[in-house]
Parts: sequence; structure tokens; C-alpha cells
Amino acid sequence: MIRKNLVSLLMALLVSLLLSPLSVFAGVTLMWVDTSGSMNKEGRFESAKDVLIREIENAKPGDILYVGHFDTNDYLIGRLAVDESGSKEEKEKIILKVRSLSARGPWTNLDEPLQASKAILLEERAAGNRRIVILSDGLSDPSPDHQAVDLAKIAEIVPQSLGWSLYLIGLSQDIEGLFQTKISESQLTVNPEYPHVKGIPLAEFSHEKIEDAVEAVKNDSREPAESKEAASLQTEPEPNPIPWPLILGALALAAVSISLLLVQRTKHREKLGLVFEIRDGVGESKEVHVSIEKGKKKTAGPNGEIQIEALDMELPAVVFSILWQKGSLWLQPQDSITVNGKLASDKVVVGIGDLIKVRDKVSILIKEGGDENVTE
Repeated sequence: MIRKNLVSLLMALLVSLLLSPLSVFAGVTLMWVDTSGSMNKEGRFESAKDVLIREIENAKPGDILYVGHFDTNDYLIGRLAVDESGSKEEKEKIILKVRSLSARGPWTNLDEPLQASKAILLEERAAGNRRIVILSDGLSDPSPDHQAVDLAKIAEIVPQSLGWSLYLIGLSQDIEGLFQTKISESQLTVNPEYPHVKGIPLAEFSHEKIEDAVEAVKNDSREPAESKEAASLQTEPEPNPIPWPLILGALALAAVSISLLLVQRTKHREKLGLVFEIRDGVGESKEVHVSIEKGKKKTAGPNGEIQIEALDMELPAVVFSILWQKGSLWLQPQDSITVNGKLASDKVVVGIGDLIKVRDKVSILIKEGGDENVTE
């Protein structure tokens, strides 16, 4: 019965991929609009709201869109996860809140939406790329208790290692001041040192200019570390269009086949192989290969089966235990533990790619363990 339901689900996924290939590229986008008082000039704020509302209306199934505004502080309006029906009611609720916004804030503290975005995306579990888009006419107008952020500070708040892209859409003088270079209007620019932070300068904060900038963000498919040589290759037109529907269909069929194979082999699965990449507070790092038998617990710590030590601090004998049961890997904290930045006070599910921290000092990244996952 379980296998039959799984096959039906995978076939439905295949059909949706073939009919709506754009849904494959669905990801998580955060859009912040500046609500400081200067946005009232020349209709800037109304233009920004109109474009923001358009993006909400045009969000497609599979898209996840966070909407917020900021001035002295950050304020999250809501999260929109578009389902197959288009989530019309949810869109209307968020649009109503956007229409009611007014620009009255005295300051533009850019670090506020950046810090908020980082916290949100570290908690967001949906698949897909991550984009942060900020619309502001005054990126360098902080309150007295905040410092103006430069590119280095921005990259410190949202580091490149997270794999996210950050887009700053603002007036030309602000973008040029931030990137310390002369930039053509509406040109997407990056600094080689911080390629994930991208600026789009606008000569004026009009509806048309903002709309063009947002379209540039949506069409920007370059990886943060893309080389100049790779970028230059893209200037030559492709002789033949890539048959994306066929490729996506083949990938989906492959996923169906692999999933069915895994279902058939589930009853033979007895061990889970993982690699723990451990880095302590002074920068020492090592990889520990861990093989966990189904239904059996392993302990982690200086005296545990998984060796975790720190040169600059004393840890208890066991800091946590892990148990593989019912298809999930369970972590039971026995010391101060966070998972992906969130305090774990009780048993919690962890998996590949999760980041565990012990007392905010020792970092443990869970990685795939290779062939140990299945025993003969």
C-alpha cells in the first residue's frame, strides 16, 4: 500500500514537472521595502508598493515569498507559500497589508532586514535557491545607534558560504557609494570579493525602474562564484535551444526509478553512515565517520562513541546522543545545543546539511556518509 501511494505521488510530481517546468526553479525569496520618510518623495513609496504587489500576484505554485518592511527596525508582514491552486486568498491577505503601509520611519537601518533575513532563512526548510531583495532609496542613512554598513559588513551578516544571493536596489549614489565604483543605470554589479552581494542602481525610484530591477533579479541565474570567463561565454547565443521539458522529464523519471529501488531495499537497510565535520572554537577541525545501527543509540562528547573535544573549553563527558529510528535521526541534547541556530531543549530530528553547535563554540556539520548507508 505504501509503495502504491509513493508511486502515485511520484507520477503526479512527474506530470507537474512536465506541465509546469518553471516550478522546478521555485525557491525562497525575501522582499523588503524601505518605509523611511524619504520614500514619500516623488511617489517612490507607492511605486515600490505597486511592484511588490505585482510580485505577490505573480508568484507561481512552488514559490515561497516572505514580505517585510524596515526603517529603524524590521517588520515581517507575512510568508506566502503558493500551492497548486495559486493561494489566492493568502495573496490577498498579504497584499491588503502591503497597501496599508505608510512611509514614516525616521531612519534606514539596513542591517535590520539583513539580520532578520538570515534568521528567517536559517529556519526555512523548503528546497530551492534563496534570494534577499531590498528596495530602498537611502541605503546609508542609519540611526545614531547604528553604523552605516559597507560591503564587508553586509557580507559578514549574510556570508557567501550560505549560498544565498542578496540584491540591493536603490538610487545610483547609494549603490555607487556602497560598491565604490561608477555603475551604469540598472546594471547589476558585483564586487569580486563579495560576489553574492549585488547592486542595481536606479536614476529614479519610479515604478518602471523598480520593475526593471526586479526583473533583472529574477533573470539573474549566475552562481555567486561565477568567473569572468564563464560570464563571457554567455554572450554568444546558443545555436539550439535546450529542451528543458525533455530533460526535466528524464530527471523526474530517474527520480521515480531510484525512489522505487530505495523502497524495495528499505527492509535491508540496517545502518546509517554519516560524516560529522567538527570544528572547535580555536579553528581546529576534523571529520568523524559515524555508522549508526538502526534502533541503537550513540553518544557524542569527550567520552562518547563520537569523539567531540574542544581545545579552548571543557565539555561534559557526553553533550548529546543520536538515535536512528523510524526513518529519522533523533538528537537528544545533554548540554547547551543549537540546531541551525535554534536552541534544542528536547529531542529533535536532524539530517544531512544540518549545523549543530555545542555552547556556540563547537560546530558540527552533518554530511553524507557514502556506502555505509546500506549493508549487505
